[in-house]
Amino acid sequence: MNIDALYPYVAPNVMGCPIPVMEHHVRLSAIDFCNKTRWHEDECIAVNIGLGRVLLQPDAGLEIANISRVYADGLEVHNKTKQSGLALLSAGSLERFYCVIGDGEIAINPAPAADVLVRVVVTLRPTMDAATISDQLNEWRDGIASGAVARIAALPGQAFTSADMSGYHRARFDEAVKTAKVKKYMGSSEAPQKRFADVF
Repeated sequence: MNIDALYPYVAPNVMGCPIPVMEHHVRLSAIDFCNKTRWHEDECIAVNIGLGRVLLQPDAGLEIANISRVYADGLEVHNKTKQSGLALLSAGSLERFYCVIGDGEIAINPAPAADVLVRVVVTLRPTMDAATISDQLNEWRDGIASGAVARIAALPGQAFTSADMSGYHRARFDEAVKTAKVKKYMGSSEAPQKRFADVF
């Protein structure tokens, strides 16, 4: 959905707020929501460039918040921290793992052949210049809008500044985050499905 679809949920609470300010804080709220809930989960394009290196390419307007699962040739590969992973790679370890080695790049050990299919499931968030947010977040538009209101109403010295308004909407945002986390991690049927775990 376009970010401006949330303006009607935000504007009545912060009358006089300029549109660019509203847009910025709606985007920040959506990013914060995704970071805290990991709600937006999807498969990311993974390009196997050889020597165990895989480049991850999220769709335009999105960036990776977290890597959920990695599969090489249909088998799940578990993660190591960057420090321990790089040490194992340097030591020529034969242990099966992956580690994040840079922005949008992971290393898989042992290195899969160039023709081996690598699939990566990630949680995503909007970028700082995104014009849209995922339709997966439709259910949480009220909570995300409240997060934006809380941020905007906390701006100092504005006609729409209000500590009470900010506090009220911050509580609503926090409650939405809490509910989304429960739905996702307790297996609610309304939570996004982990679609890729068994499809190989």
